[in-house]
Amino acid sequence: MMNKRKLSKYGCLIFALAVIFCGAAPLLNYYFNAINLPFLVASWQIKPTSLEKEYTKTQMIVFLPESNLQIEMQRIPAGKFLLGNDDGHSNSRPARAIYLDDFWIDRTEVTNEQFAAFVLETGYTTFVEREKTGNYSSNTGLRPPESDAVWYSPQGGASNIENLASHPVVQVSWYDAVLYCQWRGARLPTNAEWEKAARGVDGYLYPWGNSFDGTKLNYCDTNCVEINKDDAFNDQYERTAPVGSYPDGASPYNVLDMSGNVSEWVSDWYLEHYYIYSPWANPQGPDNNEIPHERFLDHESGGAKVIRGGSWQTPQEFTTTYYRNSVPPKLGGSDLGFRCAYSLP
Repeated sequence: MMNKRKLSKYGCLIFALAVIFCGAAPLLNYYFNAINLPFLVASWQIKPTSLEKEYTKTQMIVFLPESNLQIEMQRIPAGKFLLGNDDGHSNSRPARAIYLDDFWIDRTEVTNEQFAAFVLETGYTTFVEREKTGNYSSNTGLRPPESDAVWYSPQGGASNIENLASHPVVQVSWYDAVLYCQWRGARLPTNAEWEKAARGVDGYLYPWGNSFDGTKLNYCDTNCVEINKDDAFNDQYERTAPVGSYPDGASPYNVLDMSGNVSEWVSDWYLEHYYIYSPWANPQGPDNNEIPHERFLDHESGGAKVIRGGSWQTPQEFTTTYYRNSVPPKLGGSDLGFRCAYSLP
């Protein structure tokens, strides 16, 4: 791994050469903004680690280094599926048949112990830690100024993850999620990939079928502190649950926790009416230069990233397989995590 002194030395050399050839004035503002973005520095330092893998036709086991941790991944076969819902929110219309190539996706959300393995090997400090962008509620988009919530203290203050090793990691920004997946030689799933893994080819409204069942997910039930909680069900968890706690809620591809527990980052930028003109094959989301045509949720990044799946603090209507929301990429949340995907060779 490149140490900070060497990185700083190279950075200064590149900057000096750029000043010589391009002039100082246009670059000074860029440089002093860039050095305040830990994501830019971290992305140079994080290199894919060497991972042992075992395969079957439909499942892959990834072994994390220097630990006994294993990650299960499911293969999603190539073909068409129904993206969106004509009866849903405007950002999920129109429903369209979309073709996707084969891909692999994590069977569960990334856990605290899996993320810790990444941090221990790389020495990485998250964007949320450095920039204090932890968020107690990703649904409202509100957070205390200078929030002290981080992945190992998800509620801030004295909170910790001592007994939450198998719970999904939260308080990670989109940038942090990208770098963790990059470390595994993987990536975030696209919005379309995530939805196919959740609903299959029959267009299910929920991973398990077309009827809501509060016993098959962790959502805002009677344990929830939100005003829109559902007192008809009790999932036994006030916040997150260990990943894979609801096997009866599995998707047609046997992917777990695609509804509830935590919302999940995907790779796409958010554009409300993207489905109207998105490609019919392997859509990657809108280009960032299209985002200003929508509302600006984050003036620094120019927009927001799509999140999927609903969470422990969202009501039933936000846990469907087609519902999508958006959050500025620099924010973390106490109910916001992720999973990774691989493209097939």
